[in-house]
Formats: sequence, structure tokens, C-alpha cells
Amino acid sequence: MKKKVAIIGGGPSALIAAFFLSEQFEVHIYEKEKTIGRKFLVAGKGGFNLTNAISPKELPFKYTPEPKLVSALAAFTNKSLRMWLAQLYIPTYEGTSGRVFPEEGIKPVEVLRRIEYTLLEKGVKIHTGFELIDFDTDLSLQFKNQKERKVDFLILALGGASWSKTGSDGNWIDWINKKGVTTVPFQASNCGIEINWPSSILEAHEGKPLKNIAVSCNGTTLKGEAVITKYGLEGNVIYPISALIRELIHKKLSLEILIDLKPQNTIEELIHKASNAKEYKRCWQLNTSQIALFKAYSDKESFLSVEKAAEIVKNLSIPIKGLRPVEEAISTVGGISFDAIEDDFSLKSNSNVFVMGEMLDWDAPTGGFLLQGCFSTGFWVAKKLSKKHSE
Repeated sequence: MKKKVAIIGGGPSALIAAFFLSEQFEVHIYEKEKTIGRKFLVAGKGGFNLTNAISPKELPFKYTPEPKLVSALAAFTNKSLRMWLAQLYIPTYEGTSGRVFPEEGIKPVEVLRRIEYTLLEKGVKIHTGFELIDFDTDLSLQFKNQKERKVDFLILALGGASWSKTGSDGNWIDWINKKGVTTVPFQASNCGIEINWPSSILEAHEGKPLKNIAVSCNGTTLKGEAVITKYGLEGNVIYPISALIRELIHKKLSLEILIDLKPQNTIEELIHKASNAKEYKRCWQLNTSQIALFKAYSDKESFLSVEKAAEIVKNLSIPIKGLRPVEEAISTVGGISFDAIEDDFSLKSNSNVFVMGEMLDWDAPTGGFLLQGCFSTGFWVAKKLSKKHSE
């Protein structure tokens, strides 16, 4: 008779763990929402970025703390993920910046359904409407408004704390703390930044894009684009610097970003192109939003001096208030500390309980790395549990 495994949560780490455990165990997935994979589908808005085509050797360096995840990422790389998806008849292709997507015509919900149908075919039982509220050391599981269940192994895949409407609310941290498991408070990651915009910016430029810019923070420079919002800035050049801003906040240092409105030009080239302030927009090819930012964060004397203006265009200093709330973030850091788990991701306090996915305190940028991290940790737990059972 197969031993029984309960996986709590229906996200990507849970789904892949169930797949690789199904041959050896009786696997049950318990999801508190009405359907599985709700946050998984959120990743499909604006393109379903499943992983990244970066070299597998370079992959671990995209993660913090890298040493804690390197084994899982090496055991199930981005190439491994694409091969696994192909086995499920989900072919993928490499898009811009190494981002990997399902082949055109395959919708996010189809990806989820193909995985779900495969699990059902392999005998995995999926239970929805089951919210875990506690478990005993003998792995008796207590669910809200449901009968108690007893299992041999428990895998927790309860997610982080952002996008609570998908079920990922982080509320589990309260009862996991009571069990003496070391946790780290949740913080926003891959999120927008808050800026006290002057009225001149908000009234005319809210929602306007800033394309082909470079943003520097705490010694790191990134290129991309951003969007002016009523509270600050969002966009692919902004999300990666959230980790840097968290570090500045932690150290209680001044918060600012430097925007290079013309990263393709040097200061000297800009000076050579324009002879007076009236020519900035045309000669430097600045749009109205860029000109407005330039004026808002420089004085009249600097604006009228071509030399000073060129320097500001290349290093526009904008003070920031902080990060957007956890609820709005694409992902979160915090959760169960790596100090609380063994190398196989089992709890030090109970070797029959495993944790994976965004429950753990790790960070990664957008671009497919977040989902890859979830899939890799899910595979790792399945591999280690299978090995433990066979010994």
C-alpha cells in the first residue's frame, strides 16, 4: 500500500511535486480556493513567461540567497522545465530577453489544464475548498470546515503574501510561527516605487511611458522602460531595483534613483547636438513627459545651460518614498527562513514536513525566474522525499 502525501496549495511547485511523486505515493493536493493555480494564471497576463533561456550554469546567480537554492536549480534547470512541458504537449519558444513562453496559440489556462489532466491521469487526487489551519506532529491535518485527514508526509506550498485574491495571502505565517519555525517578515519584491510627484507631473503625465531609459540605484544600472503612475513608477526597469531599495531602507540610507533619459548618448554628444534650451526636445529627442521630468527636477539656471542640462538628462536625481505595498507586488521575500530547513527542504523540527515555492525566503527578478524557482523547489522536494522513502 502506497504511503500518503498531502500537498497543501495548488501552485506550480505543488503541481510539479505531485507529478514526480505520483508513481511512488498516494498524492493528495489540498487547495483552499475553488480552483488550483490561480496565481499561476496571473503570470499569464501580458504573456505567460514560464522560465528563462539563460545558461543553466548562470541560472543560480539570479537568485538570493543563491547557495540555498543552487542544488534545486541544478537538479531541475530551465532546460529540464522545457523538456518536462514538452512531454505534456506544451511546446515552448524563446522570446525577447531570453524569456520563454508557451508556443503561440496555447493559452495560460490550457497550460494549467494540461498539467491538471496529467496529474489526474496519474492518480493524483485534487481537493478544492480545503484550507489548512493546523497540523499535529503525527501529521493529522486540520482544515477549516472540513474533516481531519491523516497522512504520512506533508508538503507545504502555501505561497507568499502578494495577490491575496488568488489565495496567496501569507496568513499561514501566524500558525507556522506558533510551531517554533523560524520565519522572516514578508516584504514586497518586484514592485513599483513610490514618489511624491509634483502636480505638474500628475496632472499631465500620469500613465505616460518613459521608454528606452536607464535607472540607477545603489550602484546598479538597468535599462528598460517605466510608466508614470499616480504614486510613482512601475515597469520592467523598476521591478528589479526593489531589492536594492529594500536594502537602502534597511540601512536607513537616503532613497533616490538616477534616471538617464538618453542612455544611448554621452554627455558630450548631447552638448554637441543642442546649442540652447529651445532645441532640447528636438535635438535630444525627448518627449513631453521626459521634458516635464527634466524641468520638475532641475532649476531654471541648469535648464538654460546646455552643459548642465546635458548632465541632468544623463543623471536625473529623483527622491523616492519607498516601495508599493506587499499586496500589489509581483512577488514577496520573507516567509520560512532557510535556517529552519534541512538541505532536502524538510523542517528541522519535523523531518516528515517539507516546504517549497514562495513560502521560502528567496528572491528573484521577473523574466521567468520566479516560476522557475517554484518549479525547481517543487521538483527538489519530490526527489528528496522519494529518495527518503526508498531508503
